[in-house]
Amino acid sequence: MVDYDNDKNKQLTFLNKFGLYDAKPDENGLFEGMCVPRPQANYILYLSGLSFITAFYGFYRGHYLYASLPFTVACTTILYWMNPINCWRRYLDMFVAMGGYAFHLISATNAQYAIPYYICKIVSMICYPIGHFFHNSGYIWAGTLWHSGVHIFGNIATMILYSGYIQSSDQSLPISSDTAVIS
Repeated sequence: MVDYDNDKNKQLTFLNKFGLYDAKPDENGLFEGMCVPRPQANYILYLSGLSFITAFYGFYRGHYLYASLPFTVACTTILYWMNPINCWRRYLDMFVAMGGYAFHLISATNAQYAIPYYICKIVSMICYPIGHFFHNSGYIWAGTLWHSGVHIFGNIATMILYSGYIQSSDQSLPISSDTAVIS
């Protein structure tokens, strides 16, 4: 853990140049009950809107089933980051985000742009443990910026996926009037 009385251990000089200083946590390790200070929470809150853009792009491209996932992720992420305390909203956000990740990862195997999608998604996934490491080391802004990579690269990856053909997409489900069987 960081010695908050020693500024050399607490701050990353590069981030200080941009006015990004890490706040000292309360005695319980939180920031007024939140997992991060308000400026970092607001940063992730505003960044969560990227998922709406991704969802609308997916709807525009005709991937209706897939596009409903980033739309739902945006809603649960915004719900959590408005007041990021350890409660049911956090677990709902994590469940929905991981479910969307898993669904897209599996569905992309035969997609037109599977390779660039997976590359961006891997970069996105790498950002999470790095952000977690910085946060737990007391570098809250560095952790927040790395966590934002999850959102940024995850949405870029999803837009890449939506830009092409997705074989298992709701557009290509083998259901038509001549194959439907009614018993």
